[in-house]
Amino acid sequence: SAPGGLAARCSASLSVAGALVVPMVLALLASLRFERSQRRAAEKAADEQREASERHARLRDEERRGRIRAEQYLREIVGGGAASRDMAPPAGDVDTENQEAGSATDGGFVFHPIGFFKSVFRNRCGTPRQGGVVPDCLATLQCDRDLNPRA
Repeated sequence: SAPGGLAARCSASLSVAGALVVPMVLALLASLRFERSQRRAAEKAADEQREASERHARLRDEERRGRIRAEQYLREIVGGGAASRDMAPPAGDVDTENQEAGSATDGGFVFHPIGFFKSVFRNRCGTPRQGGVVPDCLATLQCDRDLNPRA
């Protein structure tokens, strides 16, 4: 065997190995590119979810502040404090025209039940605010016949 033949054989085996390695490297690069695009899409979706969650938290806080403000205003009016005469009601929260018509002599309101509500929940806390959120939880409302005897 001549030394030139060995070099030719080595060169031929290297070209065969190179022919096998190049497609494998290209396949590896393609899979890395695909995984990178999938990761970017997942990160974008996570960012959108995070932003939506933060937006909902801000809206809940604003709603809570509005309810607290309205409750404080009503307490002040019912308490008959000096500030209640000077305070303006929160926009759209309190109906001041019908306020005195429903008040009792003590400055409070008298409430009479109009019926009974029965549901799977033991108390008000933890119940969903929107009925469509939990469609399997049914409830009944039984109105008093004394309200409208013809009903």
